[in-house]
Formats: sequence, structure tokens, C-alpha cells
Amino acid sequence: MGVPQAVADDEPDPWAEGPAPTPVADPPQLAHRVPATLRSGRLALDGRAVAALAVVCLVAVGVAVGYVIRGRPTGVAVPAARAAVVAGPSSAPSAPSSLSATPSAGGLVVVHVAGAVRHPGLVRVAAGSRVADAIAAAGGARPGTDLTSVNLARPVVDGEQVVVGGAAGT
Repeated sequence: MGVPQAVADDEPDPWAEGPAPTPVADPPQLAHRVPATLRSGRLALDGRAVAALAVVCLVAVGVAVGYVIRGRPTGVAVPAARAAVVAGPSSAPSAPSSLSATPSAGGLVVVHVAGAVRHPGLVRVAAGSRVADAIAAAGGARPGTDLTSVNLARPVVDGEQVVVGGAAGT
């Protein structure tokens, strides 16, 4: 098959199937060169074309599902908190020169507890402890102290300061 030759207006349309459509009053210039299946709005596909179209659709769906799966957020494991407090209120805080910025041996962290607690200062608590554990290690809050502004359930990190009942020293 070669390139289709131009068809004269008086020759029959080689692409036409069935009777020729009735001409319109002023047909567009290229309308008579469009295949009849496209002019009539019906397009017949053979089995291979349908199979190829199905494969293309399946690949597109597979790519879309892959992007959705890769784009989902992943969970992050949170270590379980140890409730045991290592340093109690009776232990005296050690000298600042013996403290380091990293958790010390044995999984301990150093926290500065200030404000309305019985023994303000540096306390050592187990890594993964909560603010409530650090306050308990500092002897607990003084009687009448409002703890609603303190998140007692938040895990503490090494080197942080926990202020109870407002500014330090109040």
C-alpha cells in the first residue's frame, strides 16, 4: 500500500463503507477525505487493537498504583519509655564539669529541672523518661503548683531544661 492519491470530487471515496453520506450544503474542504467510520462516529477495533489498548491501560494503572504506594507516609518506631527514675530527690546533683552533651553510660540523660520543685537543679533520669519522671527526680512539684501548662507526658532529651510553674526561680 502506498500513499493515498488525491481523490477527485466525482470519484467514489475509497474509504467509504456502504452508501455515501448525503452531502451537506457547504461541506468543509477535507470532510470527504475522512474515513466513513470516523465520519459516522463508529469506530470498529479488531481483536489485536483491543488487546493492545487493554495492555496500555493495565500498564498505566500499574504505574499509578506504584506512585501511590511510594508516596504513602511510613511509620516511625518510637522507643518505649522506661518509667524508672534513676536519680532520686535525695541525690545531690553532680558538678557541671562531669556532664556531657551526650547520654551517659547506662542510658541516662541529664535534665535541668527549674522552678516550683522541691530540689531544683540537674537530675539524671533513664533515657526515654517523661517530664513527670524528671519532676519526680527533682523532688516533685511544690504544694499548690499548677502543672496544667506543663506537658507531663512528653519524653525528655539530654541537656534540656524543664521549667515548672513559670519562670525559673519562682
